[in-house]
Amino acid sequence: MDFLAILGFWLIGIPGLIYVFLVIRGAERRRTLAYEWNTGELKRRQSRLEAMQAETKALHKRIADLMLEIARLEAQVGKLNDIINARSIKATAPKSAA
Repeated sequence: MDFLAILGFWLIGIPGLIYVFLVIRGAERRRTLAYEWNTGELKRRQSRLEAMQAETKALHKRIADLMLEIARLEAQVGKLNDIINARSIKATAPKSAA
């Protein structure tokens, strides 16, 4: 009977222990890979966020430059309209009899 118990342990116990060990090792490896993936994903997201912030800053500067250009052009249009109005008033003014 002891022989059968020893034989059963060798036939079932050792492979069973190896199986349990491999399952535990696989679970630990999955946890480690999940942690590494999460860390990598956080780094990728952070770099994308920084790139988008830099792009947004550049776009805001471009918008400010364009708004400044619009204001400058509107001022120039105003001056040109004043010149046109002044010339049209001179052209339509009745000439004095001399």
